[in-house]
Amino acid sequence: MPTLLIALLAAATSAAPSQKVKVAIVPLTAGEGVSEKTAASITEVATSEVRRIPSIQLITQQEVGTLLGFDRQRALLGCQEDTCIAEVGGALGVEHLLFGTLSKLGESWLVTFKLMEVKRAKMLAQADRRIRNGTVDDVLDAMAPMIKELFGNPELAPPAPRPARTDGKPALPSESGPVAPAWAEEPYDFAGKRPELQVATDGKGRYFAFVPYSSEGQALFVGDGKRLFEQRIVGASAQGGSFDYSFWEPRAPARWQAGFGVKDGTPQLQCGKTAAPLKLLGKSEAKKLLDKAQLYKPRWRRHAHALARDDEGNYYFVDRAREPEGNKDFRLFIGTKGKMRAVKVEDAIVDEAGEIFFTSLGRLKMKRGAQTEAEFVVGALRTSLVWLAVDRNAAFAYGELGAYAGEVLGTACDGIF
Repeated sequence: MPTLLIALLAAATSAAPSQKVKVAIVPLTAGEGVSEKTAASITEVATSEVRRIPSIQLITQQEVGTLLGFDRQRALLGCQEDTCIAEVGGALGVEHLLFGTLSKLGESWLVTFKLMEVKRAKMLAQADRRIRNGTVDDVLDAMAPMIKELFGNPELAPPAPRPARTDGKPALPSESGPVAPAWAEEPYDFAGKRPELQVATDGKGRYFAFVPYSSEGQALFVGDGKRLFEQRIVGASAQGGSFDYSFWEPRAPARWQAGFGVKDGTPQLQCGKTAAPLKLLGKSEAKKLLDKAQLYKPRWRRHAHALARDDEGNYYFVDRAREPEGNKDFRLFIGTKGKMRAVKVEDAIVDEAGEIFFTSLGRLKMKRGAQTEAEFVVGALRTSLVWLAVDRNAAFAYGELGAYAGEVLGTACDGIF
C-alpha cells in the first residue's frame, strides 16, 4: 500500500471517535393533542439521556437538520420503506436511528421510541409508555427509564477493535462520514393543468403514467401507484401510432437498453436487450389511480462526476448535484470495490485546468489537458491515480463499485439492473 494511503487512513482512524456506536436521534413526531414545540422539548430531554451512555456517539436532531436540510429531513422522517430507512442511515453515516411519537388522547400521554439498525432495517428495541392523568413533568420523568430500556440491547455493544496489522499497512476505513443524501422526493408542479396521462402496469405493482409522444412534449412517471417519479427522457422517436422514449438509466450497458414506448397499441418496457409487454389500464381505472397518486420530480439528484483508481485497487469516486448549474456540491467516496466509504468534501476548485477536492484527509487533484492526470495528496506525499472516464464506466460506478449500495435511483429499471 502506498505511503500516502497509509497516512490517509491513519488520519481517518485518529479523527474518528474510538469504537463507539453511531446513533442519530430524530425529533419525536407530534401526534394528536401535542404541539411540535412540546415534542421537540421532550426530544431534547431524551437526547440528554442518550448522551450519558459512554458507548454511543450521538448525532442530534439539530445535526440531522444541518446535514440534510429542513425539506429533506421532513421527507426522510416521513418514509417507512426499508430502502428509505437504509438511505437515511447512509445519508447520516450512522448504524442506528432512534425515533418515535408523542401524543395525548384524553387524559393519557402516549410515548413510543423505536431503535432501528439501519443496515438490516431491523427493529432492535421499542419502548412504550401510557401515562394516565399525568403532566408533562411525568413524561419527562419517563425518559430516563425508557432510554435505559432501549439501549440495554446487547446488539448495541460497541464493536471489538480491529487488530493492528503487523505489516505496517492499516486497513481501509470501516465507516463512512455523514454526507447529504443523493435523492429527494419533491412533488411535481405542472404550473397549470396536469396533462392527460395514460397508465400501464406490469401486473406486479409497478405503474407507468405517460403522455404519448407529441410535438408539445413528452412525460413518463413510474412508481408503485401511490408515488410516481418522473423519468428523465433523453431521447424520443415516433412512427405512426407507435413511439419510444429513452430515459436516464446509468446502469444500462447502452442507452437503447433503457426505454419505454407503445408499439402497435401495446405499452412495453425495455431494461436490457428484451422489451417486456405491459397492460394498458382503462380510462376510468387510470383516473382512479391518478386521483390518489402523488407525482414527483426525478428522485435521483446527483450524477457521477469523476472516477480514478490507484495501482492497488482503491477507487476515488466523485459525484455532483445536478442543480444548480456550476454548483460545488460534491461528494467523495474512497475504498475498494464494494467497500466504498464517504469522505466529506469541504471545498472544491473547478476551472479550465482541472479540479481539486479538499477533505480533512487530503486533497484529490484532477488535471485536464492532452492527457488527464489524477493524484491524491496528503502533505508532501502524492499517490498517482489512473483516470477512468465516467461516461464509459457509468454502469460500474452506479452498480458494482458500491458507492450507492442499497440506494434506489427511482428509474423504471430499478430492481432489474
